[in-house]
Amino acid sequence: MLAKHRMLQNHQVITVQSNDTVDRALNLLLEKQIDSVPVLSGNKYVGMISQAEIFRRCFYSELSKEEYIKNIKIGEIATHQTNCVKAEEPFEDTMHSLKKYPSIAVVDDERNFVGLVIRYDVIKIFQEVLGKDCRGIRISMTSMEQEGQLARLLDYLHHFKINVISLVTFDSKDQLLRRMVLKIEANKNIDKILSKFEELGLRIVSVTNE
Repeated sequence: MLAKHRMLQNHQVITVQSNDTVDRALNLLLEKQIDSVPVLSGNKYVGMISQAEIFRRCFYSELSKEEYIKNIKIGEIATHQTNCVKAEEPFEDTMHSLKKYPSIAVVDDERNFVGLVIRYDVIKIFQEVLGKDCRGIRISMTSMEQEGQLARLLDYLHHFKINVISLVTFDSKDQLLRRMVLKIEANKNIDKILSKFEELGLRIVSVTNE
């Protein structure tokens, strides 16, 4: 999945132009009740601006508040100029930035602004990966890390035609232990399935109906 597949399209995003005054940008932020917006020059991505950054710059400015908001252009105080991703990059590339910032701009090869990925998108994808919106049986397991363990689990699920909603593994860097969260459709043979998992060397941590 690429960044462009999970972003807000540029026409869905509120932006400001680099030659807009601080006054206009701040009024827009307050009116729309949002913390930050992309700053553009035409359609070129310049950076981001937030309420917090405007207030911080104003506090340290030698200008009076009135002079600052009327005369300073947003392009002069935009931040995150290099904090953007290409539309064709993997969506995962946005996650490092989204640990620190609530959103990240998506641009094309000419740095034209094409969209915005927000932190909520990552949360939503994680929910989808875990199958949170689907009814089923959630099985949390651990396994000693050994070659072919995951393949054996998948072979068993396929052989007995068990409908899988989601399968997520954690601790990929751990050389000894791997955690797994499997969600399958309701199955009357769940006790037999769990017993087979244990035969495969998996330790069942929890089983819940969701």
